[in-house]
Amino acid sequence: MLEKIQKIREEIASSHTDKAIVLLEELLNALNEKELHEELIILSAQYNKYKREKRINILSFEDEQIIINRVHNSINEIVRALEDGRNTTIFDTSNLKGNYTPPANREIEKFRTHLFEEIRILDIESNWNPKTFTPLDVKVLLESRDGNSTRAADLMKLLLKDKKTKAFLIIGDPGSGKSVALRKLCRNLLAKKSRDLIPLYINLREWNTSYQNRKNIVNLYDFIVSYISDSNSSFVKNFTRKHFSMKKAGYYFFLIHSMRFRKF
Repeated sequence: MLEKIQKIREEIASSHTDKAIVLLEELLNALNEKELHEELIILSAQYNKYKREKRINILSFEDEQIIINRVHNSINEIVRALEDGRNTTIFDTSNLKGNYTPPANREIEKFRTHLFEEIRILDIESNWNPKTFTPLDVKVLLESRDGNSTRAADLMKLLLKDKKTKAFLIIGDPGSGKSVALRKLCRNLLAKKSRDLIPLYINLREWNTSYQNRKNIVNLYDFIVSYISDSNSSFVKNFTRKHFSMKKAGYYFFLIHSMRFRKF
């Protein structure tokens, strides 16, 4: 088994993705790893979709790099699960009480891949190409004991660089680029390694209308859970149901769009 695993890693390092998938499938079948084999089938379908879209030239170079890196990472996660013989997780759950079992690394990677696809679909539906993204210069309000001050900054660089601030508020006129900036930020965060926070892009437009006369924190929570799990994938539904409680440990980074400032 170790020789085959080494061979799979060599194929990945050489960007021979098709060969790596074939070798991994043979290994999983030989070991009768049904659960991991099901994950590989889903991963293979995602990879085949990527190849079709690349062939008809509808992917940007950035998307190509992100998708293929995610495929390679997912293959490596399956291989590591084989080596460990158990689920492993990147999360420190010492501050989560009860019998909570965190998701395995490969589950997190799979969930992040789903989130990236959702953002990509939104971009396609709005006829927006990340290649055309223009950095936004914004005025940043800085609060300190000595008083408030403002300075100019590149919004994207500012949000990606700042690791301490727990909340950001972006205000601008309609059409100023707020929506695009949030989706672009989500793309960038999803492209990073899975050890980072999981970014969740939430559009509150439907909540603003559906819950017009009964807005409260409980309804907002229920809407966000429903928004995230709104998928034909049973994996996504189960992941959300089981692991949305990770928000308590700070593992999610919420990107809220269309917030209207009204009292509940």
